[in-house]
Amino acid sequence: MGVLVWSLHALSPSFTALSVFENYYRMRYGIIRHSLEVTEKRVNESRGWRDDGERYGRVSRWLHWSIAGLLLTQFTTVLAWRWLGSTPLTQALAAVAPHGLVGLTVFVLMAVRLIWAWGMRAASARPMQSANAVGEAARVGHMILNALTLCIPGAAILRSWASGRGMEVWGVRFIPGAERQMPLLEMPADWLHSTLAWALLALALGHGAAALSHRLIARDGTLQRML
Repeated sequence: MGVLVWSLHALSPSFTALSVFENYYRMRYGIIRHSLEVTEKRVNESRGWRDDGERYGRVSRWLHWSIAGLLLTQFTTVLAWRWLGSTPLTQALAAVAPHGLVGLTVFVLMAVRLIWAWGMRAASARPMQSANAVGEAARVGHMILNALTLCIPGAAILRSWASGRGMEVWGVRFIPGAERQMPLLEMPADWLHSTLAWALLALALGHGAAALSHRLIARDGTLQRML
């Protein structure tokens, strides 16, 4: 019995060293595993901001719905003025969401959206349309929508500058005016802005109807890519 106790006592330093060694590597393994988990989480979060080929990322979705909301505000205000005239409601709409400032915001966001989409497409991360007639029609429709959404406020900016007045909202000058009025620029820009706006409204309504048909009829998950 004494020999057994002596043997255990003699081996205790070895067991202690092994315990320290084991604890050290457990600690190192825990640190490495935690680092890998943090890295994986950051990678997943970065993927969430970017398009991934199957779904639009947070940036694309935010730009899309922000522009859609601003356009809805614009058309609601314009149609209210046309149907109701100058009333407390229409004046309140114009005061809360000035037409020129909202249009300028649409122009800036649309430019950012096109640059972002180009970057995602260059990285082969942009969701692709179906390789059939419907997919080709959707691709062309998106191109026209994007072009109109950029050109319509662009024409308004040119009109404001060519008028010599520029654009001032809430005491802040957002667009400077030309040194003198330029009717040869102002009049075509005004015509383009007013005419193309109705074409954009018609296309936007068709775009919304197509999105709902994907959701309610085809049930192919197309709409979910932008939600």
